[in-house]
Amino acid sequence: MPIYCYKCSTHGTFDHFGNITAKNDISECPVCNNVCKRDYETEFKSKDSIDCMDRKERWSRSMGVHPNQIEAAKKLFPGSVYHPKTGDLLISGRADKLRKMKQRNMHEIEFN
Repeated sequence: MPIYCYKCSTHGTFDHFGNITAKNDISECPVCNNVCKRDYETEFKSKDSIDCMDRKERWSRSMGVHPNQIEAAKKLFPGSVYHPKTGDLLISGRADKLRKMKQRNMHEIEFN
């Protein structure tokens, strides 16, 4: 799935995975639900970029939990921050992502 970059006036840039046929020039901020426009300038800074390059934090759906399980997940993984509506896990950079993946016995697979 393609990754699109959007910019919230309050929270900065964020990624949105979407189907290419359903891409929109607007999306909702995952934190405040403000309507955000697609940030083409950041998105196309690098041909090799697959995400927004000017930020360090992002939400991980794959390491997230169902919103009903947030409290249990916080007990199991102290210090983890979950989005209250979606259950997505907050990731602060690559090192944090790898640490949290290891805690959860997850592995990153790279395709060549």
